[in-house]
Amino acid sequence: MHEQQIIQWGLPIIIYLFLGGLAGGAYFISALSDLCEIEEHKNVAKIGFTVAFIAIVIGGSCLIFDLGRPDRFLNVLTTYKFTSPMSVGVWGVIVFSIFSFVSLIMIHGMNSKASGLFKLGYYISIVVPRKAINAIGLSVGVFLAAYTGVLLTETSRPLWSDTPFLGALFFASGVSTAIAFVYFIYDIKYKNTMFSEINKYKLKLVDNIALIGEIVIILFMLIELSNKHRLILMDKVSGLFWIGVVLIGMVIPIILNFYSLIKYKIGGGKLGSSLITPILIIVGGFLLRYVVVIAGQV
Repeated sequence: MHEQQIIQWGLPIIIYLFLGGLAGGAYFISALSDLCEIEEHKNVAKIGFTVAFIAIVIGGSCLIFDLGRPDRFLNVLTTYKFTSPMSVGVWGVIVFSIFSFVSLIMIHGMNSKASGLFKLGYYISIVVPRKAINAIGLSVGVFLAAYTGVLLTETSRPLWSDTPFLGALFFASGVSTAIAFVYFIYDIKYKNTMFSEINKYKLKLVDNIALIGEIVIILFMLIELSNKHRLILMDKVSGLFWIGVVLIGMVIPIILNFYSLIKYKIGGGKLGSSLITPILIIVGGFLLRYVVVIAGQV
């Protein structure tokens, strides 16, 4: 069923879409890292869960700000509508915020020496296994990263409703930007630790897979939009799309990542420190949401 109301989304919603995808992607990779029970992955999980919680708090605030008056927010809470992006968004943020907070304090409270809120995480883990929380939260994170794209396709807006690939694209982008964000922080915080190079290698490898997935999804999306004669709707943002999203946010990072991965293999397991690639990916991820939202409201 298509939503009949006219949707006009501005910068707060674009920021929310970006941070929601970042939060969902960060939780996704962190939960997987933690579920692997590989010790060197714990620092990656700690950063990822922290990024997920902070991103969803800020992103959720942008969503509430866009709703305007507090009574509108309360109305969304008390009147759930699956066909309403705002309603699903608010409830998705609430449920995800709970899981990301619990996972955050549990990963930092893995032993009895933890203090403050992290001590609460230790006590929770006695009652409910951390793996169980992460396994359930994993699906919530995937939903949060992808749902905005899926619901956009259910509106009556041209472009948004003309392709079923937005959900997959937003999820892949959420994962790639989350990995880039986690890598950025990890490279600064754990530069000289025992497992830093192998973890950075794994992050770059997975990030390249996500970036290549994004490009494949975009190709399918463009082919479908072309067959439906809808590409004209992207004329207003075509330059930003091809240069900002595809070239700067995907193609250049893929090339740089491949260079680093090859260097790691032939250089004795050394990557060095380069924060340019994750910055480009993060910028490209934000511009992707901007282009999709603006093009769908032309």
